[in-house]
Amino acid sequence: MIYHPAGLADTTASMHSFAQELETIREQAQNLLASSRDYFSGPHGAESYAQAQQLINEGIQDGKDVIFRHGDVIDQASMAFQAADSTVGQGFQSI
Repeated sequence: MIYHPAGLADTTASMHSFAQELETIREQAQNLLASSRDYFSGPHGAESYAQAQQLINEGIQDGKDVIFRHGDVIDQASMAFQAADSTVGQGFQSI
């Protein structure tokens, strides 16, 4: 199998960076929500506002979790490839 260890490491780092960018999206969504307080002024407004905040937070966290899992799988695969290469290389040295 052909792979590029540095490329895989770079992909993993990029995925973690993408997950952190979701924090910016969370902040923007929270700011938009805060600027629409008039919409939540009815009898159940506080409850609806809290639900909207919770949905934003849960959605962002779920997105981050998925991206981190994908990055971790790439990292684990890279480590497995490198370990296999090392084992094969040691086998050739013993000949």
